[in-house]
Amino acid sequence: MSLQKSHKSYPQEFKDEAVLMVTEQGYSVSEAAKSLGIGTSLLYKWKDKYDAQHIGCDNHSILKSKIFRV
Repeated sequence: MSLQKSHKSYPQEFKDEAVLMVTEQGYSVSEAAKSLGIGTSLLYKWKDKYDAQHIGCDNHSILKSKIFRV
């Protein structure tokens, strides 16, 4: 009998709400993670992914506006 580690899957909406607790509502990562019953490393991972997606959007918008000004 093998022991297989199971991974809990969270809906994207849950992940987004968790990240927004940190980015917009002023919770620390540890406070938000504790209140949601998840690990801090998992929330940091979601936040890093969120930041990368949104920073990419911001950079794209900045570059696009610079191109149109030229």
